[in-house]
Amino acid sequence: MDYMSAKEAAKRWGISVRRVQNLCKDGRIPKAQRISNSWIIPSGSRRPKDLRKKQSVKKKKIEAVILPERKPPEIVDYEKLLQQDFRGMRYLNLNGRPFVEVVLQTLKECPKKVRRKYPLALLQMAFALTGIHCYRQLFQNTLQEIKDILKEYPCDPEEKDQLLGEYEVILSFADYPDFKKMIPHFQKAKILCRQTIRCIALTESLTMGGFPAIPAFERLGRDEEEQLSALAKILECLEAIADGLGQGLEPLWRADIAYYEGRMEEAKGLAFESLYISRSRGQDCVSMGALELLSHIAIHTDDVELWNQSLDELKTLAENESVCDVGKKIMYVIIRSELYNALDIPERVETWIKKGQICFTWMPDNMYVTAQYIHIAYLFHKGQYIQELAAVKTALPFAIENVPQVAYYMRLFGVAALCELDRKEEAREMFLGTMSMFSDQHQILNCGEFYWIMRELMEEYFDSHTWLKGQVGQLKKNYGYGLTKLNADICNRQLPRTITNREYEVAVEAARGKTNKEIARYLVISEHTVRTHLRSIFKKMAVEKRNELKKKLLDS
Repeated sequence: MDYMSAKEAAKRWGISVRRVQNLCKDGRIPKAQRISNSWIIPSGSRRPKDLRKKQSVKKKKIEAVILPERKPPEIVDYEKLLQQDFRGMRYLNLNGRPFVEVVLQTLKECPKKVRRKYPLALLQMAFALTGIHCYRQLFQNTLQEIKDILKEYPCDPEEKDQLLGEYEVILSFADYPDFKKMIPHFQKAKILCRQTIRCIALTESLTMGGFPAIPAFERLGRDEEEQLSALAKILECLEAIADGLGQGLEPLWRADIAYYEGRMEEAKGLAFESLYISRSRGQDCVSMGALELLSHIAIHTDDVELWNQSLDELKTLAENESVCDVGKKIMYVIIRSELYNALDIPERVETWIKKGQICFTWMPDNMYVTAQYIHIAYLFHKGQYIQELAAVKTALPFAIENVPQVAYYMRLFGVAALCELDRKEEAREMFLGTMSMFSDQHQILNCGEFYWIMRELMEEYFDSHTWLKGQVGQLKKNYGYGLTKLNADICNRQLPRTITNREYEVAVEAARGKTNKEIARYLVISEHTVRTHLRSIFKKMAVEKRNELKKKLLDS
C-alpha cells in the first residue's frame, strides 16, 4: 500500500497541514498511521465531507434517579371544614397552615354547591381577607357570592335576617377608615340582627377593620371630630349586636389626638381608660394600641417605669397565649422595633425588619406599610442614608395609595436623610411639601419629635410659622431630654442622679465627639457655660477624659 505525507494530503485536499493532522488524530482518516512526529496517510484516502471535529458518542452509564415518594394530593373534606366556627381565626394556624392560606384554597377549590350550604363560614372567611391589598378583588367577589347565596338560602326568616345583618357588618369593612360610609351598614345590621353577631369574634377590635393597628400611625384626618362622631354611632350599634365590641377604641382615638397635639397628660389618662376597658372585654388589639401609645408618652414625660411596664405588658399579650396568634406576635415585634428606633437603639430592631424582608402575604396593608416605615427609620438611625432614600422611593407609591398617614412620616425621614447628605434644597422642598399634608394641630408633635434630626429646617419653618414655635418649644425640650434619659436607662448606661438636665445634654454631645464650640452652637449657650458644665460633669461622673465619658454614656 502506498502512503503520502500530511503535507501532500493537505495540498491534494486544499486544506491546511494542521487540519490534516487533526483529522488523523481524531480517527477521521482510515488506516492513517503516526511514525515519530509525522503522519502517513494511504494514497487512496479521500477528504472527509465534514471537516468539523466529530463528536465521539460515548455510552453513558445510566443511573436510576430515585425520586422522593410522591404523595397523592390531599383530599379535603370541605363539608366538614365549612362546618367549623372561624371566629377569631384570622392570624391562627388551622391544621398546621396559616388560616388565610386555608381560605384561599377553599375559595379556589371548594365546589360552589358545597359553599352555598355554609354562608356564615364564607362570611368569616371573607373577613380574613379584609385590608389585604392583593386580595381586595377576591374579597369583593366573595361578598358578591355571599349576597347571591343569601337570596335563595333555605332557612327561617329570623336566621336569614341575622345572616343579612352579618353580611352588612363585613361589607362595612370595605369602606374603612371612612366611618361615615360605614354607618349605614351598621345601622342596617342593628335592625336585622336579633342576636350577637357571629361573623367576627367579640375580642376583635373595630380598629382597622378587625385586625391589629398601631394607633400612633393611623390618623383620622383633618375632620377628626366629625369622624369621631361617626365612630360613636358605629359603637352604639355594636353595643346592641356585639356586646360592646370596640368600646375601648373611642378613648384610644381621643388619646391619639391629644398626643399629636402635645397634650400629654390628657393623652395618658385617655390611653389608660382605653386600656382598662379593652382589658375587661378581652380586646387585646385595642390593649396593644393603648400600651404602644403609653410607651411614646413615656418618652415625652421621662417615665422609665411606664416605658418598661408597657413593653412588658405588650410582650405578655403577644406571647402568653394558649394558641399561636401570629398577628399579635407580629404586631408586638413591629411596636417594639418602632420604640427602639425612637430611642435610637437600632441594634434591637427585629432582624427581618432590619433587612426589609417584609413578605408575609397575609399581612394587612396598614401593618405591611408600618413595617416598611420602621425599616426606613432603622436605616436612618444606622446612618445608611443612601439606602434609606432608595427605600423611601420604593415604598412611597404603595403607602400613599393605601396608608397615606404613614407615608407622610416616611417622607419626613427622607427629608432627614437629605439633610445628612447636605442636599439642602431637595430637603427643603420635600419638607415643605410634607408639612403641608398635616393639619395645623398635627404639626405640633411632628415638629417636636423631628426637630432634633432636622434642626435648621425646623428653625426656618418656625420663622414663617411663629404660632408654632411657642407651642413646640417646651415639647421639643421634654422630648429631647426624655429621649436621651430613657436611652441611657434602657441600655443600662451609667448616669449619676445629681446630674442636671442641661449637664446631661452637654455630656451627651461631648461624648459624641463635638468640640466646645460645636456644643455651644448646638445648645445655643456660650463656650464658657459649656466648659463650666463639663467640669461639673467630670467631677460627678468621676472621669478625666471625654473618651471615658463616651464609655459611660454611649457604650452599652
